[in-house]
Amino acid sequence: MNKTLFAFGLVCALPAVGGDPVLSPAPNPTSAIAEAEAAAKKTSAVGFLWRDTEKLITEAKKALTSSDPGSALTLAQRAKSQAERGYEQYERSQKH
Repeated sequence: MNKTLFAFGLVCALPAVGGDPVLSPAPNPTSAIAEAEAAAKKTSAVGFLWRDTEKLITEAKKALTSSDPGSALTLAQRAKSQAERGYEQYERSQKH
């Protein structure tokens, strides 16, 4: 019975024959930079912005203007992640 349920689950998870699977849109480096800037601003306001976050945002902008969207996206995502982790540190510090 477990094998039957497993097989049924696999069939249901597959896209319909001949149909295109629904794909999420490709990440946009410009949007990623804007998100990183917003996260950095929020974290900076509470004094927990990490040392390199703004530098990463600046490098992401340079990469975008240098026609290197892949690097721009990666740098912006790293900056956003750092800003979010800095804000998490702030929140944890407020609980103690």
